[in-house]
Amino acid sequence: MSDYFRFTHPFWVITIGTGLYVLTLSVFSPQHFTLGYLGPLGRLSTYLGTHYPGGIMALFVVAVILHIGETIYSWILCRRKALSSGATLKWMIQTFLFGLSSLMLLTAYDPHYKKTAKD
Repeated sequence: MSDYFRFTHPFWVITIGTGLYVLTLSVFSPQHFTLGYLGPLGRLSTYLGTHYPGGIMALFVVAVILHIGETIYSWILCRRKALSSGATLKWMIQTFLFGLSSLMLLTAYDPHYKKTAKD
């Protein structure tokens, strides 16, 4: 069993993390959180959460379902690639939080690839 794990690029961690944070605040408490420190994005999120709560909730539900689906698929890939339980747990958590950016790293991993001196 392999302990292969690679952390998602910080750009994606910041971008996706911020997006999910803003979306969550827009859904559950747009009137209590003034997202002014996020500039136009914060004002837009507050506006959409206040005036179009159904649409923002639908977007939130779709995002959660997609991230759960990606997490399940990452578990399947980890089993196929014979990764250890610890590595599998790391991949599942990272994929749930950062979605496709994590899943792309996992799908690119080839457990049978042997590095040569030229690589």
